[in-house]
Amino acid sequence: MKSYFIYQSEFGSIEREASRADCFVRECELIQKQALSFRDSKFFANLAYQRAFLCQVWHIQGVSASQIIVSLRQAVRDFITALEFGYPTESVEINNWFYRSLVVNAPSLSHFLAALPAEVWPYGVAFPRFQAYWGFAQLRRQNEEATRCLDFLYGLCFESDDEPEETEEEQHIQRLEENLYHIMHAISTKDAYSAAMYLRERAQLRPIIPVEGTRYELFQPLDLLGLGLCGIAKLSGMDINITEPSLPLVLLREAHRTVP
Repeated sequence: MKSYFIYQSEFGSIEREASRADCFVRECELIQKQALSFRDSKFFANLAYQRAFLCQVWHIQGVSASQIIVSLRQAVRDFITALEFGYPTESVEINNWFYRSLVVNAPSLSHFLAALPAEVWPYGVAFPRFQAYWGFAQLRRQNEEATRCLDFLYGLCFESDDEPEETEEEQHIQRLEENLYHIMHAISTKDAYSAAMYLRERAQLRPIIPVEGTRYELFQPLDLLGLGLCGIAKLSGMDINITEPSLPLVLLREAHRTVP
């Protein structure tokens, strides 16, 4: 079975990056008040990404789930602080951080991100934008709006008139998006079996190095987006049983046990 920790060369790179990120976060915490006074949006965005990356590495290293959730919640708060200070974001970032807010079970943070006006994130490609809209609708129990978002994503994935993808990377992104559509559709229809099946498929497809090119994020050892989708399923009353190293459901359970 493909999993992130069997690639020793990659894991060595992750450990080196984690050491650098740990130093960065410690230094940032010492000057955070100064950054607040200067309303430095990029400082807090970078801090959010580095803190989130460390949380993922901590899980691999065996750090307690409670400590990881506390730190990941702070990472989401850091990203929101960056937005409040005018950080120029895009659809893939809002999408990722919305689902991370679901991982840590922070409804106030989730609703804040879901309520952002479109002017805050006018850039970025369509798939993550409508994946975020679908998540917002699920959070608000707006079933008809969620269905409209799924219909749009279906057309994007399966009814495009564009020429076949030219590069291997573009083909891989297409497969990832088609898989995500199937996961979201299974959650919408409360089909736990299919959701677990497609999440297992995602675990095989998803690379450690993000294909979406998010800023400040060289590696994603854990699938926080996938965990966020599991969080949506949990909100819908579904029980998804899956054992994948990149999808540690223990974090979701811990987040719901320690409500912020």
